[in-house]
Amino acid sequence: MEFRVDKKIVIDAYRGGEDIGSSANGVVEKDYNLRISKYIYDRLKELGIPVSITRNSDETLDINNRINRIKSFYGSGNDVIVISNAINTSDNGAKIVYALRNSNLLAENIAKELEKKGINDIRFYQRRLPSDTSKDYNQLIRDTANNQSLIIYYGNS
Repeated sequence: MEFRVDKKIVIDAYRGGEDIGSSANGVVEKDYNLRISKYIYDRLKELGIPVSITRNSDETLDINNRINRIKSFYGSGNDVIVISNAINTSDNGAKIVYALRNSNLLAENIAKELEKKGINDIRFYQRRLPSDTSKDYNQLIRDTANNQSLIIYYGNS
């Protein structure tokens, strides 16, 4: 199968190293974030899609280092998709937060694919910074200007 690819993708494994995130029932967020991200990265690479990953080991990266690493791969062009993966053990289903500057098309397509895989209660939406509603709430989305950035929060299904 041959693909025509006009986008480059950066996969971000949220948390890592000293930042373990939440843990419940033997699930440690940073470990699952990395497993999910590596799976997506490997699959896209197999398909010949230009892809990079912010971390491929248990490494501590604060938000500014993650954003700088994202930008270092392909820059800040609108031909870059950034997908950050995070576990949220307190929620069911999945939440997909996408940038104010982007349409909901990518988030909606991801939601449909997750639903096909048996994940229920999927929502996709934009989230605004309360102190300045013209800006995205999440720094990763806000500071990857021009990229098509989103965060997928995976919960219990």
